[in-house]
Amino acid sequence: MELFHRLPVVISDLLRQIRRNGATLLDVGCWDGEFTAAYAQAAGAELSATHGLDFFPALLETATRRGIQSRQIDLETQKFPFPEGFFDAVVCNQVLEHLKQIYLPLSEVHRVLKEGGHAVISVPNLAALHNRLLLLVGRQPATIRIMGPHVRSYAFHSFTKFLLHNNLFACERIVPVGMYPFPVGAGSAIARLMPSLCHTPVWLLRKTFSKAPNWIQAMEQQKEQTTYFGDDRVS
Repeated sequence: MELFHRLPVVISDLLRQIRRNGATLLDVGCWDGEFTAAYAQAAGAELSATHGLDFFPALLETATRRGIQSRQIDLETQKFPFPEGFFDAVVCNQVLEHLKQIYLPLSEVHRVLKEGGHAVISVPNLAALHNRLLLLVGRQPATIRIMGPHVRSYAFHSFTKFLLHNNLFACERIVPVGMYPFPVGAGSAIARLMPSLCHTPVWLLRKTFSKAPNWIQAMEQQKEQTTYFGDDRVS
């Protein structure tokens, strides 16, 4: 739980580094809007220019009461309801591990960002120290528990490469957060020396001027056979 509360602090610190008064901000997977409001303040966005997307109506009602411009969406099948180049900053914190179809939402994050705009993305690290130790003794990694909410898991270096697909994003900074079994503060200090072992990396990405195929276009070209991917599932 300590790590859960540490991540929004790290994200807010990164947003302050790119702060621009009058900014527009999108929180993908905004939950009840508590952290979204903090992100807006850090990024220099008014609540009227702060949008949130999530699936759960009750949580979205709470986010709306907090002043967030909230909308319901199925991230795996629906495009974001915003025009291209609409936002200065997009946050996607601890979301992609819950999705099988990750190519559409990541492509949409890129699409709705202004050129030169920033995305802040975090996912748990499959290659974290505690997961390596669990695998060493033949146990399931904690990041992808069988009886758990995560349906995908990502290793630090491979996911970094994935985010930088076709140079659509430039990586400006990676902040490693936590390293089990150490307390969050001590673990984060150690993780700065060995970031690939951290519990959760946070990437600060800048949208480039590249017009190369995005993630979902690349998957379409590969013609992968799955039960959850294809044009007929995207609206």
